Amino acid sequence: MHSKLLAWVAGCLLAAAAGAAELTVAAFGDSLMDAYNLEQRDGFIQQLENNLRAAGYDVAVSDESVSGATSADGLTRAQQVAGRNPAAVIVALGANDMLRFVPPAATERNLEEIIKVFQEADIPVFLVGMQATLNYGPRFKRDFDAIYPKLAEKYGLDLYPFLLDGVALNAALNLADGIHPNPQGIKVIVDRFSPSFLAFLDGLEG
Repeated sequence: MHSKLLAWVAGCLLAAAAGAAELTVAAFGDSLMDAYNLEQRDGFIQQLENNLRAAGYDVAVSDESVSGATSADGLTRAQQVAGRNPAAVIVALGANDMLRFVPPAATERNLEEIIKVFQEADIPVFLVGMQATLNYGPRFKRDFDAIYPKLAEKYGLDLYPFLLDGVALNAALNLADGIHPNPQGIKVIVDRFSPSFLAFLDGLEG
């Protein structure tokens, strides 16, 4: 990780000198990050960038998310995203796997390969977890929910356990489909997510 830390420090110095955001974090997810049926300013990516800048971090959040993407779709794009050499990547995939009843073992394999792509490119990964509903039964939920902590432990990753924490199943914070957060729901998500992610950024810098 030494080269990435040097790049981080150099980026901070450049940003301070230029007065502009020099470091890019890639948000690599699905519709939950891709401002589904929202104005871009109300989506996860823009709200997160606003929070980071308000906290004094010269960081731009790039939109590498695709609505409807599964973990398999993400794997086909991981090399391309890594090739853009972001300072770090937020990996937040798996919700569509769950909705499509993809076997958890397959989701885990895809996410593991995605993590390897970024780690081999010396790009730090911040992993974001998802939790299954009980619609598919307790066994599926148990196996699916276990994917993220298992991978975080195996690869030494920072983990935000559940992207929709505080928002899932709350009608007031979701669109009419009951799945995708509305602007107020996104704000709740980002406000809860930001402290963990800021700690992750501080760990890179240090």
